[in-house]
Amino acid sequence: MIRWIAIALLCTVLVSGFPAHLQDAACDLPTDGWDTIAPEEAGLDGEVLEAGEATVEDDLPYVRSVLVIRHGCLAYEHYYGDVTAEDAANVFSVTKSVTATLIGIAIADGAISSVHDSIADYLDLDAADPRAAITVRHLLWMLSGLGWQEGNPSHIVGMLLGTRDEVDFILNLPLDHVPGTTWSYSTADSHLLSAVLTAATGESAADFAAETLFDPLGIVPYDWKTDPEGINLGGTELWLTPRDMAKFGLLILDEGRWGEDELVSPEWIAFMTRPQLADPSIYRQSYAAHWWHTLFDGYPPMSSALGYGGQFILVMPDFDAVVVVTADSMRGSSYIDDTTSSRHIEDILDYLEQSVLPAFQREPVR
Repeated sequence: MIRWIAIALLCTVLVSGFPAHLQDAACDLPTDGWDTIAPEEAGLDGEVLEAGEATVEDDLPYVRSVLVIRHGCLAYEHYYGDVTAEDAANVFSVTKSVTATLIGIAIADGAISSVHDSIADYLDLDAADPRAAITVRHLLWMLSGLGWQEGNPSHIVGMLLGTRDEVDFILNLPLDHVPGTTWSYSTADSHLLSAVLTAATGESAADFAAETLFDPLGIVPYDWKTDPEGINLGGTELWLTPRDMAKFGLLILDEGRWGEDELVSPEWIAFMTRPQLADPSIYRQSYAAHWWHTLFDGYPPMSSALGYGGQFILVMPDFDAVVVVTADSMRGSSYIDDTTSSRHIEDILDYLEQSVLPAFQREPVR
């Protein structure tokens, strides 16, 4: 079954929140560290999860960690190889979901007026340039129309090498489509969001994140790479531990609240996670606003932050749960190729469907 799609038509996004949680968290807020409980205490079948460990070891040797959070508690945690809870790794395109969250915070703070703002309001772009028709919303939905080719080494590898003014490079790409009309997965769109954020707030995405997101969550990123102009890469190269990925997922699960504080508005969480397609049920994975809308047979809809090689934050509102998976994206000293990365993601989705989701014993929290 097809999991990945190229979305060609823009559909109206209606804002509504995740299902409200009817059960209070049984554990303390994990700002200073996670409270751990047995799977059974969280309504999970521990034997199912343990049986899945053999699947990982036999069939998914690249998986490095699996965590399950339920009712605010760390109910299952297993690491593979030499990886430990303290080890941070590149979460790749999970970075995109973080960047989108920061955009929502900046809008709530008034630094960015609206998702309808032109990028020319923030970047060095003449208002008469056709690219000025690109809005913040277009970038979030990956509808910029710019001629970025994700699989072109001169594009993505050039960005990772950090040898050019990346924003200037992106803004000088041809405009292949009218903005807002054609979907194309684009780390360039994410990087422009980071540049907009920096221009709007007067500080780097990393510094803004530290103040508004990471510090309140108790997250200390190992690294977040910048381009030569000091702009944090908006779509990749953020390094987090699996437990910190779980904190971010818990924030999204709880509709932007962290204890008594609202870090992100619930309306923004709904905007980020609602699929663009009018009927997303025909696909297992469809795109929202820097998040994926994810469906498994027989389960309510979920949202995923998804990174190259198999980095996952799966947010399960109806089960009051978050699942984190991390995976090795290297082969020797080089990154795995795109085909291998896609296969890893497919296999991890199968593992989640067959070895993790069946562990949820109780009826969904509605």
